[in-house]
Amino acid sequence: MATAYRRPLRPPFVRKTLATACLLAALALQTAQAATYAVSTEAELRQAILDVNATPGAHFIDLRANITLTNSLPPLLNTVTLRGNNRTIDGQGQHQLLVVGTDDTGGGPRILVQITNLTLTGGLAAGGDGADGGGGGLGAGGALLVGSRADVTLSNVKVLDS
Repeated sequence: MATAYRRPLRPPFVRKTLATACLLAALALQTAQAATYAVSTEAELRQAILDVNATPGAHFIDLRANITLTNSLPPLLNTVTLRGNNRTIDGQGQHQLLVVGTDDTGGGPRILVQITNLTLTGGLAAGGDGADGGGGGLGAGGALLVGSRADVTLSNVKVLDS
């Protein structure tokens, strides 16, 4: 009579270790997913920045057209490459253009931002209003304001009238 072969069971710690390794690998793949956002309008650029901020990982924003702002953009709070494709972001002398790594929390991981092939023009760096004859706010960074937790690399970027 033939005997059936039974594969020996792995000890419980080996099964748990394998399960844990698989879970960690799946999480690593999930957080490492980079997204590319192609934008042609101010609304699309604003939404791309919000999406980049909300999603872990390094991302890309590709400008597909010149963009004229009707309001200041939200701050960039996550690692991203902004590829200008020889386009322009214009604040019309009324709006701040790009703010990187500054928000109310003051903490968080280091932010790495690359900006390439872009013209930044017409950015406004207006300070806050002083009260009762006092001085106003700093008024810095009309085209680009970089906070203390960010590193920004510029390549072929022009800053005009800001």
